[in-house]
Amino acid sequence: NCCCLMLATAVHASGLPTPGLRALFGDRIPAFLNAWEKEWRHFPHTQLDGTSPSSSLRHLCNMSSLRKVLIAESKLRFGEDVRVVRSGDKPSTLPNAPATWGVVKDLLADGYTFVVDRIEKLIRPLRDLCMDMERDLNVRVEANSYTTPPGRQGFLPHYDMTDTIVVQTEGRKVWQMCDRIELDQLLARGSGQSGVIGREQFAGMSCTEVAMDPTDLLYIPTGTVHHAESDQRGHSLHITVTILRWETTWATLLANIADPHIDDGQPRPHAMAVSKAAAKSSQFDRQLPMLTEFERTIDDED
Repeated sequence: NCCCLMLATAVHASGLPTPGLRALFGDRIPAFLNAWEKEWRHFPHTQLDGTSPSSSLRHLCNMSSLRKVLIAESKLRFGEDVRVVRSGDKPSTLPNAPATWGVVKDLLADGYTFVVDRIEKLIRPLRDLCMDMERDLNVRVEANSYTTPPGRQGFLPHYDMTDTIVVQTEGRKVWQMCDRIELDQLLARGSGQSGVIGREQFAGMSCTEVAMDPTDLLYIPTGTVHHAESDQRGHSLHITVTILRWETTWATLLANIADPHIDDGQPRPHAMAVSKAAAKSSQFDRQLPMLTEFERTIDDED
């Protein structure tokens, strides 16, 4: 609980305004901090109190804003800025083809999920949110958008090497939240690699169904296995606020010191010693100490 206490101190007692966390969670920040690094948690919009955000979350990104982005940003390309995926299929990247609204509509009609990577670069409110979250959490934050047609699943069961806050903005999506991959197994893969779960491994997992409605939030820690399917009655659109906490954990720091010149996905022989130690203590999954406000001020002046 040391790191959670440190985070709580950083976002409350130190006097930081916490605009990012407050924009998402309102007065539910303590509940988020309790789950931070440890377990997934659903924040239904039905549990909002009078000071928590609701309608503002709907406007972070919707079909109208996506359409405007694709029309205005004519340089967006499939395979670079935009992905289209369908569960069980190879990604349809359409290499170097322009990501026009007409093409995207046809792909959605054909059952593909439409993904815009780093969408915070294109939508000002999302950029502001990510910048505020970076200040709140002292870690890099990015955002992607996912639009899925009715009754479709975009991705097979998998886990990510990032902490994620899912913000449902349109439609309904039903998630299966399953077991968490052990830290030593994550270290063995390397800090940048996510992983698809095979059928046999997934069949042995315990999962909980979570229905996400507009303005619901879902916190997913690193390594948590999950997949999702949109409701049959209409499309689903959600934003992932991606928190790259794994870059700043003790485990990653020590593994990179042990094998500093090995690219992600390659064997990391010395890091295996870190993996064995991590299997015995959850402290290795904790985030590195956060900057004090004084240190932040010095950095800003430099």
